[in-house]
Amino acid sequence: MIVARGKPQYHSLPQLPGEKKQQRPKRVVRSLKLKGKITLLGLVGLFFCSSLIIAFYFAQVLVTGQMLNETKDDVTQLNKESQDLYARVTQFTSLDNIETLAVHRLGMVKPENDQTLLVQSAQPKPAPATGTAAAAEEKPKQQAEEKPGQNWVIRAFTNMLGHLEASIKTG
Repeated sequence: MIVARGKPQYHSLPQLPGEKKQQRPKRVVRSLKLKGKITLLGLVGLFFCSSLIIAFYFAQVLVTGQMLNETKDDVTQLNKESQDLYARVTQFTSLDNIETLAVHRLGMVKPENDQTLLVQSAQPKPAPATGTAAAAEEKPKQQAEEKPGQNWVIRAFTNMLGHLEASIKTG
């Protein structure tokens, strides 16, 4: 068994007969006057309000950045979709595809070399500038000049091919 030793106690030296005991300095409690308290409270309030304003603007910057990133993603997706649609349009307007659709779906027959007919395009007549009555009479005449037995689908198809050839020639 071990016996615990007691802690030695330190005491200050005894005072000599002519010495005065040193007093510890007292804590000085300083209190602010009312004007100082109001000023300090105003500064704290100003700091708090400016911190709130700065936090609000940083949040706005973050939200705007997020919206910008989402918009960039949308633009990228729309560009990809546009390219896909352009590829599909190019595929559908290719002459091989049109020929396949005409032969298989519409039951058309591809003509032989001796069955082709070359048609020259005629220059359209300039409209007379004398009055609106003459121009109104020209329209029914032009519609009457079109072949009455020709189907509107064939006319639209012919117009589409004409536009396609014009766009290929122009670049």
